[in-house]
Amino acid sequence: MSMRAETPIDLAFLDDAVFAEGAPANLKGVIPTCQVSPLVKYVEQTGARRHFRHRRVSDIGDGPGYLPVGMFGSPHHWIAREGQPYSFAAKATNLRMVLERCPRLKLLIDYSWEAGQDKNFLQEFDGFVADMQVDPRRVVLLISNRGLEARYHTHLANKSRSLTNSWQLIGTDLFLMYSGVEFRQRRWFGRPDTVISTVEVEYNERYRRPHKFLSLNRRPRWHRFMLAMALTRLNLQRQGLSSMPSPAYEGDWRSEHHMLEAFGRMMDPAVWQKLKEVEQATLAALPWTIDVNIDKSGHTSGYAFQNLNRDVFLRSYVQIVTESYMEGLPNELFLTEKICKALANLQPFICFGMARTNARLVELGFEPVNIVYGAYDDELEVGRRLTRLYHALEQLAGMSIEATHEAYHAALPRLSHNQQRLFDIPEVLGEEVASRLRAMLPG
Repeated sequence: MSMRAETPIDLAFLDDAVFAEGAPANLKGVIPTCQVSPLVKYVEQTGARRHFRHRRVSDIGDGPGYLPVGMFGSPHHWIAREGQPYSFAAKATNLRMVLERCPRLKLLIDYSWEAGQDKNFLQEFDGFVADMQVDPRRVVLLISNRGLEARYHTHLANKSRSLTNSWQLIGTDLFLMYSGVEFRQRRWFGRPDTVISTVEVEYNERYRRPHKFLSLNRRPRWHRFMLAMALTRLNLQRQGLSSMPSPAYEGDWRSEHHMLEAFGRMMDPAVWQKLKEVEQATLAALPWTIDVNIDKSGHTSGYAFQNLNRDVFLRSYVQIVTESYMEGLPNELFLTEKICKALANLQPFICFGMARTNARLVELGFEPVNIVYGAYDDELEVGRRLTRLYHALEQLAGMSIEATHEAYHAALPRLSHNQQRLFDIPEVLGEEVASRLRAMLPG
C-alpha cells in the first residue's frame, strides 16, 4: 500500500496545550527550554502535512501515536541538580499518567533545532530518559544530525544494550527543511527581505557588483575570529561586506577568542604565523557592522531566519559562511540556516564549517558551485581544513572583480538549481521523517 493511502500519524496534544507559533505545543514553558516542536510547526507548511493528524490525548485511547515535546538547549539542564532543583519530569507531572493511560503512545522529543554534538550527549540523554521514569522503548528522539545514529549504535554496544530495549533515534538534516520553508516564503517580490531571483540577476548582468563577498557573523565563536584575521591578513575585508562580533560581545554566548591559539596551532605553521601577526590588530578593530551592532544584538535565535535587506546580496558575489561549528566528531554534521542564506540568495559560498558539508549537500540533490578551489571540504582534520580555507580566501583575494563577476554568472544556472532545491527540500525531508516515524509506531 502506498504511503499516501495510509492512515495519518496521530500527533497527540494535551488539553492544556498552548497554541503558539501556529501550532499546539505540549508543556511549553514547563522549563524554559521546553518550547514549540519545530517539526510540528514547520511540517504545517509542507506537503508532508498529509501524513499527520492532530488529536487531543483524550481522543487517542489505545491507538498508536506520538506526544511531541519541543526541547532546546542541553539535556544536562533538563534534569534536577544543584542550583537547578526542578527537572522537566518534576514539572511535567502529568506526562507519565498520559503514557500510562495511552499504552501505544510514544513520547517524541523533538530536538531537531540542535545536533547533539557534545561527546557526552548520548549519556546525558540516557539520564534524561531515566529521570522521566518512563519506559525508554516509548521514547523517540528527533535530531538534526544523521551521523549521531552511528554513534548511538556504538554507545548501545558499549553498554551491552539492544536498540529494541532502548529509546530510538531519528537523525536527519531537518534544519534544511525548516530553512527551506522560511526562505521560500520570501520569494514574492516587494518585501525588503525578498530573496534574490534569477530574473533580476540575469537582467542586471551587465553591471559589476561593488563587493566580492558577503559574510554574516553573530556569536563570537573562535572560527569567526579566525576568519576575521584571514580577511585582515589578505586585505580582503575592505573588498567585501562583513559583520563580525568582538571579544566584548554582550549577547548570548561567551567570546571564544581565547581558543584561537589552540586551533591555530593545528594549522600549517607558516599560515598560522601569518594570522598571528594580525591577531591583536584584528581583534582591536572589531566589531564590524552591516545592519546592527552585533555586540549589542542580544539573543541570536531571533536572527536565525532574518533575511537582511536584500541589497547586501545584490552588492556582493560570494558568501563566506561560518556555520555553527567547524569542530565536531567524525562523520557527524550539523547544517543550519547559515548556509541556506547563501543558497536562497543565489550566492556561491566558501564554508567555514564541518567536514563534508558540501558533499552532503550534493547527496541531497544540490549541485557543487566552487568559485574558488573547494578541496577544504574533504579535510576531516580541523587544522588542515583551516589551512585550505585560508588558501581558498587567498585565491579569492587574487581574483579581480571582473573575474569574480564572470565566474559568478557562469555558475548562475547551478545557483538557480540550488535555490529551487532548497525550496523543494522541505517535502523531501518531511516525507523521510514521516516514513521513519510511521515505522517506529507500535503495531
